[in-house]
Amino acid sequence: MMLTLQSAGALNSTRQRRVWRSLDVGLALGDRAAHLVAGQVQAGQYHVVAAGQLTFAQPFSEQPAAAVQATRKWLTEELGYCPSQVVTTIPAVAMDYEAIELPSAVGEAATSTDSQDWNALVAQSLEQLLGTDADQAAYDYWVSNPSTIATAMAPTLHLVWTAEETASLLGRGLAVGGRELRTLGTPLSALARCSSWNSPDEPVLLVDIEDTTVTLVWCQQGEPHYVRNQIQFTDQTAVEALVARRGISLSTAATTLTHWGVSPQSDLPPLGEVVTACLHDWLERLCFEVQRTVRYLVGQQPRATSPRVALCGSSAAIGGLAPWLSDKLDLPVTTVTPPAVVVWKSAQPYDPSYALALANALEARWQ
Repeated sequence: MMLTLQSAGALNSTRQRRVWRSLDVGLALGDRAAHLVAGQVQAGQYHVVAAGQLTFAQPFSEQPAAAVQATRKWLTEELGYCPSQVVTTIPAVAMDYEAIELPSAVGEAATSTDSQDWNALVAQSLEQLLGTDADQAAYDYWVSNPSTIATAMAPTLHLVWTAEETASLLGRGLAVGGRELRTLGTPLSALARCSSWNSPDEPVLLVDIEDTTVTLVWCQQGEPHYVRNQIQFTDQTAVEALVARRGISLSTAATTLTHWGVSPQSDLPPLGEVVTACLHDWLERLCFEVQRTVRYLVGQQPRATSPRVALCGSSAAIGGLAPWLSDKLDLPVTTVTPPAVVVWKSAQPYDPSYALALANALEARWQ
């Protein structure tokens, strides 16, 4: 298990531990790692004082209990604090998603229909999807009505669920210091919150790039309307691809990707050119999934308007990836950046792999 955490100061003093008890913590659990952001409100701004990453010895999908235990140890023994609030997300690998188109009349009534009616529809839909296993599922849902934002998409019921056993494991395992876990959410809801940070009225396609999968969520006004969840676009991580092609160590490959990365064809330094060549298949497959999503969305708009694209996730930290995709797609592509209210004071610099953890930390404070 590799453990790395950097903060604004030492965490082992009595004074510092008292400070940490007043902090809100956002956790984003992935299959191979957990990301943490901790902060507090000062003078109307949200000050992030610590951020870090914990790499699991084994993937969450293979050893979920061990991953949760390692995360709990990280929060308690290694840091020695009891946070004020903790909000975390279910690892995407442990979550399933289904979109169900609704009749237009149902979608138009989405805001006024009694919640009991929706719960009945959700329960019926889960039973159709899961059969007798529906009783063992912990779920959430939302209804999008894209007709309110001038699109040809149908009103949609979005269902997300995980095994009740998994939700219980996370709820018990991450209840540190005698405090209950404040919120157990989904990566999709956290991504939607990220979409409202900058230019909230502008349509945006959030692209969450993990090791070998990508999740694409199209949002407007902070609401997710279209989702492609956990699309596996490659069998090899970017780091593994570089190691295989260059015969270098994992740590050297990770450093090379972060500090050199890839660049558009018109602006390639020598090492960047080598990295781009090594990642050719990885990059092209990622580009294909983003491009096909953009084309679908454009086809649903009456004015054929292309959405802005924003990247986050562990692989979004690859240097030059956003400009490379922008050049390929002929679209504006950026990485997700913190909202203006956030002051990043952590010694660990911000990068887009911390976007979901930051969204959860802000949710802990203002939910």
